Amino acid sequence: DSTGRPGRNYWQLRTDYTIQVRLDPATGRLYGRETVLIHNRSDSALTQIALRLDPNIFRPTVPRGGSTPAETTDGMILTKVAVNGVAADLAAQAPGGGRGAGGAPPAAGGAVRVSGLTLTNARVSLPTPVPAKGTVTLDIEWNHKLPGGPGGQGHRMTQRWADTLFQPT
Repeated sequence: DSTGRPGRNYWQLRTDYTIQVRLDPATGRLYGRETVLIHNRSDSALTQIALRLDPNIFRPTVPRGGSTPAETTDGMILTKVAVNGVAADLAAQAPGGGRGAGGAPPAAGGAVRVSGLTLTNARVSLPTPVPAKGTVTLDIEWNHKLPGGPGGQGHRMTQRWADTLFQPT
């Protein structure tokens, strides 16, 4: 409104996370599984979920600004994406998956479709839109190597130093 406070039509998605993660110090990899309960507080149906896959900035093929990581890695590897118990076929990533923000085409026939898994912004197209004021459960399993590499000490994009200090952010 005119005071700067949210007006009566203001809304935000709410997300409740349960995350389990473990570090394998020998390989410098994080392994995680999470369940995200997404509350659609809008007055419109939700047809897609955006995923931030920030560890993909370390993939050699991802566009990035002026920074060069201390080490390139295989990025964020998603091994499972399921919506309300319906798993996506991650081997059959939706067309356009490597071309940016266009997102996956609308899911049809009860399929969960995913695009952009090699980018920093991915999209999950829902088989059934989440109605206004409704909820959806997203289950994800993932892993990624914490970057460091030889000579990575002191580099601003380093998340590990030698084999004893890990700084995932």
